[in-house]
Amino acid sequence: MKEKSILIVFGLVVGGLLAGGLYLLYPLLRTKLPEGAQFASVEEFQRTMLKRDDRDVHDDSSVSLRTIIVPHPNDSIIYELAPGSDVVFQRAPTRINSCGMRDQEFSIPKPPGTIRIAFLGDSFTFGWGVKEEESFPSVAEKILNRFFASDFKVETLNFGVPGYSTFQEVASFEEKALDFDPDAVVVFFVENDFGLPFFIRDLSVKGNVVTGASFAREAWKGEDPDVVQLDRSLRGMLDPNKGIRRLVRLGKRNGFSVHLAINPRPDWQQDLDRLWIVKKARSLDNMTLRSPFLEIVQRRSIEPKALSLSFDPHPSPIKHEILGELIASALIPALDARYSSKEGWN
Repeated sequence: MKEKSILIVFGLVVGGLLAGGLYLLYPLLRTKLPEGAQFASVEEFQRTMLKRDDRDVHDDSSVSLRTIIVPHPNDSIIYELAPGSDVVFQRAPTRINSCGMRDQEFSIPKPPGTIRIAFLGDSFTFGWGVKEEESFPSVAEKILNRFFASDFKVETLNFGVPGYSTFQEVASFEEKALDFDPDAVVVFFVENDFGLPFFIRDLSVKGNVVTGASFAREAWKGEDPDVVQLDRSLRGMLDPNKGIRRLVRLGKRNGFSVHLAINPRPDWQQDLDRLWIVKKARSLDNMTLRSPFLEIVQRRSIEPKALSLSFDPHPSPIKHEILGELIASALIPALDARYSSKEGWN
């Protein structure tokens, strides 16, 4: 049964309505879960995702996460941003273009004299709680366009989706980002990508969808060897190294470079140590952000609390600005070497 598992993922609790994290079709756990923590099928869950009620619009006219997402038919993606949304989400104006990006509209054919950089990630990349122009992909775009103004135009495409894990990001990238013919791809890696996603389907059995918070607790207890083994198997299947390796291979086939930016948290080195792909894939560019990040914070006398939103632990506009500066600075040498002369154009 474990070998036949395929993924169905939903990265965030939907609008505060659905409790828990990972969901697993695994009858073993049915009797151990509280009432209300189960769905009869993934299809039932998807229908629940589409329902709307008075919890989706708050007193300040802002909306829930559920309002800006829609189910996706790909079992490795399960949901995406709702194209055409134009709302206030997490206190920030939020528009989703026709291709499901929090960004302006782009022509699918790349305009002549244009370099495109695709940004992959979760809510950090998406710009949770900040304006679109304050997100680090937008900040990086402004800096790169100033630097390369006489050579070419830079377009950054923000494919960040709240709750996505690395394998989702790569699956979504393959489905729609490749059509935009990116020249470079930046993966912003957050430590929770090492954990389990929120929804998984096991096609070898027909069972209920159950909350992953409960599953994780059962695995942590270690009382049931089957649950412990399944937990280990799933974590191996979902190893972000495999997703990044696939992206690197796609880059070689399609002519784009891949750049890894690890969230510069205090324990970032632990994340790097677990990402064996950094040493194995020679063409993967690892942006080391922590040291220059600390230098900027110190030089500008930024208080730690100013790096997070006042109402949420996500990055503040100040941190987004720093990240955008650092990522742009790391990209400049590679872009300059490859594209500053006409001979470097693909």
